[in-house]
Amino acid sequence: MKHFRKGAADGDEGGRVPRACVSDLEVTFRHRGVAVRAVRGVSIEIAAGEIIALVGESGSGKSVLGLSLLGLPVGDPPAVVTGRAEVCGVDLIAASPAERRRVRRAHLGAVFQNPMTSLNPTMRIGEQVREVAGSTAEAVRLLDLVGIPQPGRRLRSYPHELSAGMRQRVMIAIAIATRPDLIIADEPTSALDVTVQAQILALLRDLRAELGCSVLLITHEIGVAAAVADRVAVMYGGRLVEVGAMADVLATPAHPYTVGLLDSRLDLSLPVNHRIPVLTGMPPDPRDPAPGCPFAPRCSLRTEDCAKSPIPLTPAGFHAGEAACILPAEVDRNRARGPASAFPPLEEPERSRPAVRCRGVGKSFRLRTGSVRREVHTVLCDLDLQVGAGEAVAVVGESGSGKSTLLRLIAGLEKPDRGVVEVSGTSTQMIFQDVSASLTPWLTVERQVGERLPRTLGRAERRARVIAALERVGLPAAVADLRADSLSTGQRQRVAFARATIVVPDVLLCDEPTSALDAPLAASTLNLIQTLRREFGLTVVFVTHDLAAARFVADRIAVMFRGEIVEIGAAEKVAHAPSHPYSKALVEAVPNIGSAPEQRLAEPAGAVPASAPLTGGADVETAAVAVRGRVKPSEVITLCVLATLIVVMLGAPWLAPYDPDLPVGKPVSPPDAAHWLGTDEVGRDIASRVLVGMRASWWGALCVIASGIVIGGTVGAVAGTLGGIVDRILMRITDIFIALPAALLAIAVVAAIGPSYGHTLVAVALVWWPLYARVVRGEVTRLRSQPHIDAARMSGAGSFELGRLHLLPGAWPPTIVAASLDVGALILMLSGLSFIGLGAPAPAPELGAMSARGLPYLLDSWWVPIMPAIGLLVLATIANLAGDVIRDRLTDR
Repeated sequence: MKHFRKGAADGDEGGRVPRACVSDLEVTFRHRGVAVRAVRGVSIEIAAGEIIALVGESGSGKSVLGLSLLGLPVGDPPAVVTGRAEVCGVDLIAASPAERRRVRRAHLGAVFQNPMTSLNPTMRIGEQVREVAGSTAEAVRLLDLVGIPQPGRRLRSYPHELSAGMRQRVMIAIAIATRPDLIIADEPTSALDVTVQAQILALLRDLRAELGCSVLLITHEIGVAAAVADRVAVMYGGRLVEVGAMADVLATPAHPYTVGLLDSRLDLSLPVNHRIPVLTGMPPDPRDPAPGCPFAPRCSLRTEDCAKSPIPLTPAGFHAGEAACILPAEVDRNRARGPASAFPPLEEPERSRPAVRCRGVGKSFRLRTGSVRREVHTVLCDLDLQVGAGEAVAVVGESGSGKSTLLRLIAGLEKPDRGVVEVSGTSTQMIFQDVSASLTPWLTVERQVGERLPRTLGRAERRARVIAALERVGLPAAVADLRADSLSTGQRQRVAFARATIVVPDVLLCDEPTSALDAPLAASTLNLIQTLRREFGLTVVFVTHDLAAARFVADRIAVMFRGEIVEIGAAEKVAHAPSHPYSKALVEAVPNIGSAPEQRLAEPAGAVPASAPLTGGADVETAAVAVRGRVKPSEVITLCVLATLIVVMLGAPWLAPYDPDLPVGKPVSPPDAAHWLGTDEVGRDIASRVLVGMRASWWGALCVIASGIVIGGTVGAVAGTLGGIVDRILMRITDIFIALPAALLAIAVVAAIGPSYGHTLVAVALVWWPLYARVVRGEVTRLRSQPHIDAARMSGAGSFELGRLHLLPGAWPPTIVAASLDVGALILMLSGLSFIGLGAPAPAPELGAMSARGLPYLLDSWWVPIMPAIGLLVLATIANLAGDVIRDRLTDR
């Protein structure tokens, strides 16, 4: 690491002046009209040159605290923030926007979780680093400082051309460009492999030494925190529950939640035949926080006093830090993580024939590297793997090594280019990496879990089997009636296992099922896999980049590197005595905060009792329910006006005071009590004609939209579902129609078949359907690549069911949004055609034709052309506003 500058702490009187100071910080934002208390009364200081880790489960408020220290808005609309968040003496809560920008520029650096979304994908790396560095030479120096090889060459690369680790290094280079006093790193390693994770953590540690900066490291992995942090602050339910030196908190934790986090961590010292102790219950709901200790509902040590009022941080007693617990003496401070309860012994199956056999398997993909040029990327190279019946094999390696591709070949979702993949039995099921995306969002849990059941079963028996499958994985029967968006991440994971095992599969494939989970949820998932494996005698192929998880689940571990298996052997041997250099690097990169302590004399605080049949998340009485957004007053007003207008138009023939086609008074009479909008050039009542004309325009627009959706939706659905040559042919035809000017084409069609209102509707429908074809085709194509489609295929859904249940329902919301926004435009187009004489012949009351015939009277009798024009404007405006409301409501959901 090259020397950059002297530490910024030199002028801080030996580090006594804090770089950042948070005092009684409260952050409340509104999500879908509901108040969410994300941070509640947090106070903490960050010393000069200190690395402090902020640890806790997802949803505990860690990132919100980090954003507050950056002076960035939280939520839309922005959150209500009270208290103080000082950085280098400036309170970013009370500061003006200009002052916040100055502090961020001069004193702060930020590294976010996903560098791909933080970096501009359309700009080269050099341009983005130069923006903050000021010159190309400084940009090269920064990239060299953070360990990017050939930094001068990398300046011309785009973000997608770099690996995940390299992108994160670029983000760190941007963060330190202004030589900040404080770097806020929000989950900088959560999406990285263990080897890259170790490099990033070492880089943060070296940067602290070189720059003298402070670092706030936000993470949900306490092993990551232990690798670099001087102090740790444990956050739960928007509050700090324990703060202290890293070594002290690891050795003698003073809060039950900290004990639970430490107990559920994954490392290479886990006893493989025993359940991992994990926290029961669910994290608190920030929409309805408990008045007392936020951890009380999940704590086995709770008393009545715990739930009465907030418990402040007080001296821990067992280390020099603080803890928010009134019973510190009862907390198991030794953190001895011995075996809780043993799994049932595995029954040795007959292994006369392997369950999975891969011989000489190769797989390549063609990647576009330019407008014409394509490059062949080889993912698997002559790979051989054999998995015995009832055996669990973990496939370990970095991202890009070919692990997930191998799993998709075994699942039958991809075909090998060469070699043979053989799977014994008839049923293979897969747990996908993104469990939330693998569940169809608009279907209930019962419908998805029961998809693998025989169709001959009655409804009652199907429901009974679904409930039995849910209860087997620790979920209550009430979950069957919910959709995926009403479930927590842990519940979704268990639903996926229930779907996979409702009909016992021969082979269970798991693709990184713990990679994005907090430690308690990851431990719960591993426990569940072991339980199901023993109950059903499953053959398991478990893909992961976490060697500790692989050792806990598998009998054997296969290590993959660049499409090849470089080592395979017994799990214990590979984890503790690897032979290949790459395997050794993986083992060394596993975060380890100490070997397993001696066995507990009592159950750990907050852990599941040894007698519990399942662990982690199983003790859930009620499922989380999604909050539906509240309707805004403006939306209510718009919809009420629209409803009134529709009622008026539907009843126009009865509400109109006169026959719209017959003269009822003097020609061009001004508005009066008898004729509210006056009479036209032949003495017909304008109010009656406007009412009926609005009705005709409204129904005409709806008819065009309905026909367009039917025709275009059918074309788009067929093209998107079948793909290939059918898609190309249908979309080329669609593009020809889209390329032609809609109005001119409609005029040409009407001129060819003769002017009438019906002919006008047909002409406009012919030019409007391609828009819906494109929308539906695009959405169906997008949905086809989603994990929930692969999951439905694995569940045995046929082509018809796949389209009817898993594709088309997802394509209708954007189609409805597009159609609702088109109503106003169609009303204007239809009126425009009737204005130039291509609508219904006189005396039909059409708004465009009425305005056209009244133009000669504009100066003398303005109401004749203006009143129909006002009616047209009101109708189109209300239609557009209603379309906006529908768009907002559907996209919000």
